[in-house]
Amino acid sequence: MLEDIENIRNTQLKYTLRGLLFSMVGLLTLTVVHIIMNSNSIYLFGFGFILTVLVYFYIKYTKKLKLAGYALISFGYVLLVYGLISNHKYENLPEVFWMLNLTIVAFYVLGNSVGIIYLFLNTVTIIVVKVMVVNDYLIYFETAYNNDFSIIQFTISIITPIIVLAYLFSLVITTSKKNQRQLIQTNAQIIAQNDEKTLMLKEIHHRVKNNLQVITSLLRLQLYRLEDDNIIELFQESINRISTMALIHSKMYHGDSISDLNFKSYLNDLVNDIAKTYSTSCPLDINVKSTIKEIDLTNLVPFSLIVNELMTNSIKHGFVGKTNGDISLDIKLSGEEVIFIYSDNGGWKNPKHNKGFGIELITTLVEQFEGSYVIDKTNGTTYKFKLFFNYDN
Repeated sequence: MLEDIENIRNTQLKYTLRGLLFSMVGLLTLTVVHIIMNSNSIYLFGFGFILTVLVYFYIKYTKKLKLAGYALISFGYVLLVYGLISNHKYENLPEVFWMLNLTIVAFYVLGNSVGIIYLFLNTVTIIVVKVMVVNDYLIYFETAYNNDFSIIQFTISIITPIIVLAYLFSLVITTSKKNQRQLIQTNAQIIAQNDEKTLMLKEIHHRVKNNLQVITSLLRLQLYRLEDDNIIELFQESINRISTMALIHSKMYHGDSISDLNFKSYLNDLVNDIAKTYSTSCPLDINVKSTIKEIDLTNLVPFSLIVNELMTNSIKHGFVGKTNGDISLDIKLSGEEVIFIYSDNGGWKNPKHNKGFGIELITTLVEQFEGSYVIDKTNGTTYKFKLFFNYDN
């Protein structure tokens, strides 16, 4: 990408030097013509020639376009205003065409904003000079086209900037086409690279998901050989945590994005998978609400593990003796905070769970988000989290 930008800049530099060189030839021709015809306009074109030479060699050896561009259009403007005023008894077509040439330079070298301002300035200048001429506010100087060859002199003075103008236009068009081809080629390369990276990352997600599924399968095989209920419970909880992460990679593999995931869709699948893992004595009604549309892996993994622990505790311990189980997950943004309210209509046993691994894990994961949470058991069990998601990526 940086190489392509450098190529575009080198192209601009090359064609700018060509345009200046061609302009030097035109100004030198006019200078010689006005010397031969004994015209005082030699100073106008002579200074213009010297200015162009200086700018040409400055750019050639310093490779700096901006400063040279501003110098050229500024001093060039002064010279052309002098030409407009001193030759106002004649048609100022040569000066107008040279102003157009400088305007093209302003657009090409300094950008559209400077070009528009410079075009506006030149237009206003021409209008002001013409108004002053009509009202006889200008004193006529005998500086140009004041001999027997005035027609030839005037014709050459017009034809020369027109030729330069046409050449500059051709350079702009050529540069534009070349840059366009370069950009198309660059975009095609970027798209191809992105497609390749997307395919590679999807394959990584697929392989990670498969590896996690292998781990859960091995744990389940080991689970069937166990007889201690407490150890079986611990194994099942570990399997659920691994399955939670495997589901993330499965979603990433099948999704359209390799960095962000549809948050609500994932949560619905997650809570349904957890609910199917455990047998319950009552039917479950699970409601998921989220104002967050998408979420990346950095935030999704720890948040999913929090949801897994909460859901597991609700299903295993919250609905004993209940005829129905209601679980609600409500996630929304409040400024920079993510407010997550998890609630059920069950009652959890404080002593066991305050000292259990699940609660410790929730506390640790909340600390990763630099957040906090409170528990309310007035009506069922409600956890209210204030989290700060990491959006650095």
